[in-house]
Amino acid sequence: MVDIIQFVQEFGAFRNTALPTPGEIGRALWDSAYLHDELTGLYNLFAWYALEEVSNIWYRYLEDNRARHAELLA
Repeated sequence: MVDIIQFVQEFGAFRNTALPTPGEIGRALWDSAYLHDELTGLYNLFAWYALEEVSNIWYRYLEDNRARHAELLA
């Protein structure tokens, strides 16, 4: 099992760039009372990840509920 810091560092988005430090990831995740301009890339990455996860769940739901899928496409 991987901790959240390592999980984020293993995102494919960092293939060609330097990994964010554990401190940067921690501030982006747990210091949300303050927006840190230098962490905008991480905030965007978290938003992208959340959207992808929701999209995958929605896709699986529609695959299992063909009538609802057809209704949405009508």
